[in-house]
Order: sequence, then structure tokens, then C-alpha cells
Amino acid sequence: MSETAIIQFRPARPRRAFDEIIDQVQTQVRQGKLPPGSRLPSGRMLAAQFGVSRNTVREAIRMLEVTGVVTIKKGATGGAFITPTDLVSISRALSDNLLLTRYSLSDLTEAREEIETVAVTTACARRTDDDLARMEDLLHKAADLAARQDWNGKSKAIIEFHCLIGEATQNPIIATMMRSLMDLLTEFTLRFGGEIPTGDPLRSPRALLEHIRRRDADAAVAELVQNTRRVHRMWLADAEE
Repeated sequence: MSETAIIQFRPARPRRAFDEIIDQVQTQVRQGKLPPGSRLPSGRMLAAQFGVSRNTVREAIRMLEVTGVVTIKKGATGGAFITPTDLVSISRALSDNLLLTRYSLSDLTEAREEIETVAVTTACARRTDDDLARMEDLLHKAADLAARQDWNGKSKAIIEFHCLIGEATQNPIIATMMRSLMDLLTEFTLRFGGEIPTGDPLRSPRALLEHIRRRDADAAVAELVQNTRRVHRMWLADAEE
């Protein structure tokens, strides 16, 4: 059973109490004073600390739940708990916000080329044998999907392969940015359909994996850029049809 977090909040200014409650809770989370899994004080205690009505507190907690900051649990041992975070949930929140932004295919290609160049270069220096094994397993899965002509499934597996490159950097910020970028790429993949190749559908990711295995960053980046621009041209042609 999790213990209630002992946190002292300052009274909120009535004119913007709702926003300030949210801001104070998020600040305490960022500063590590409210660690994942800790329980917020009761609504009555929060209302007293913030100097607002319990209804204002409930509305703020509801918004914190919507944004994923807290998780509401029912029952005698329930309450509002700080949600444990992971890279997938963080990157999904980021990509969801980016989906609301107006951007073009060229914007996505440019961002992918720049961000993934950093990821590939860093992965070449820091990748572990376990990282390589996970990437190899995923390419085996992609090959099986391609053999069954499941092109969308194959494309999703290759996109996850690129997410693993991000994780191989051992940098959670780069990994989060990569997964968010790949979430956007998935949207385009589903929109235009998985590629139906005429040659080896896994030539490029296999080559990329081999370059990462050899820690050859220059060759890995060259392969990445060449394939990214090829996919861009393919999708651009599909969009114009």
C-alpha cells in the first residue's frame, strides 16, 4: 500500500486557482517531491492547503488525470496517485500533441533525417550486444511478415526497429524523441499503405544494423539518409496520384 505523500502546497490565487493547482502539482512532480506512485493528500486536505473549494480541486485533479499526470484509484485505499512514467507514454503524449500541429511530409522527412542522424551516430558508439539482439529479432519478425505479404505489419516492425535504435543511444531524451517521430511516421505509413517492394524489403534496415554492429557511424548515417529520401519520394509520388 502506497503512503500518502507529505507535501505542503501554498494557497492558490483565486483568479487562476484551477491552473495554479495543476502547475503546483506538476512542479512538485518535476522536482521529484512527488515521485511516481505517491498518493496526493485527500481532496479536503488539498482544498485547505490551496485555499479553494473542493470542487475546484476535483476539477484540477480531473484535468491532471486526463493529461496522465495522476491515476485515480477507487476503494478504501484509493485516491489520486502520481502516474509512473515510461518512454512509450511520454513519447505518445508528445506525438499526440504534434499530430495537432500543421506539418508537411517534407517537415517530417527533414525532422527524421536530423533527429535520426543523431540517434544512429550515438547508437553506434553506445549500443550493447543486447541492443543488437533485440534489433535482429525485430528484423526476423519483419521478414516473416513480408513473406506473408503483410506489408503494413512489416512496416510497423521496421518502424519499431528504428525506435530500438533510439533506445540503443542510452539517452532517454533521444529515445523519447525517436519514438515520437516514429509515431508520426506510422500515421503516414497507415495513410499511404505499407510499401510493396520489388526487391528485398529489408535491405536497408539490415544494412543499417550491420553498420551499427561495426560502429561505423558514417556508413550508418549515409544509409539512413539515402533510405529516408527514397521513402519520401515514394510517398510524395503516392500523394500526387
